[in-house]
Amino acid sequence: MHTIISTAALCIEGDLNWDFGFKLYTIPIISKELSYDSEVENKIYELSRTAVNAFFTSEMAVRAVFERLETSPDWRIYCLSGKTKQTLLQFIDASLIERTAPNSTALSKLIQADSKPLLDRPAVFFCGDKRMPTLPATCRELHIPLEEVICYKTICIPNNIGGDLAGILFFSPSAVSCYFNHNPPLKDFTVLFAIGETTATAIRAFSPNKVIVAPEPSKEALLEEVKKYFEDLQKKEA
Repeated sequence: MHTIISTAALCIEGDLNWDFGFKLYTIPIISKELSYDSEVENKIYELSRTAVNAFFTSEMAVRAVFERLETSPDWRIYCLSGKTKQTLLQFIDASLIERTAPNSTALSKLIQADSKPLLDRPAVFFCGDKRMPTLPATCRELHIPLEEVICYKTICIPNNIGGDLAGILFFSPSAVSCYFNHNPPLKDFTVLFAIGETTATAIRAFSPNKVIVAPEPSKEALLEEVKKYFEDLQKKEA
């Protein structure tokens, strides 16, 4: 039985029917905790009464902000598609979403192509303490003042994950960093699966192994890629 590791919990894992000699195990290697700092909470309430351009690149940031608010703010929202956008739509009307992209790099390119709307009101990035530098760097290049509100923390959970692993699933650059900084080198045949291009870029910085990226940023899409890859591999080896 070949082993595949997911570095995050998969709520749909129980529905998988993998009848081709592979076993999927979940070993979470990061946790995310909301910030209950009074200064952060006051800042969120203050900004909710202001017209701003708001950036969200994670589901956790969305929950950290909107679960504290009782009314929908007058914001223009720039966000990632997939889980981030889906979570936003639980709290706001779709008309508040100005731009969406599959990853931070793609969102930055949309901003570069049309930065004028970002100059008529303050820009705020609601993020975690391990956020990627892509959006802040783009705003600096375009001379767009950007305030960062760190509303959750990402904590590494070191695990000794060794052995002959057929594949590993990664869902964030933070998980990639945590894994490669606390585990032995991978075997050459281990295939690495990324939920998006930003996570894939982080993997490539640590490993030369084969990387496969989900066609859209969702756990379901990534799992389909995993299943397809190993089913095709077995057919070739048969």
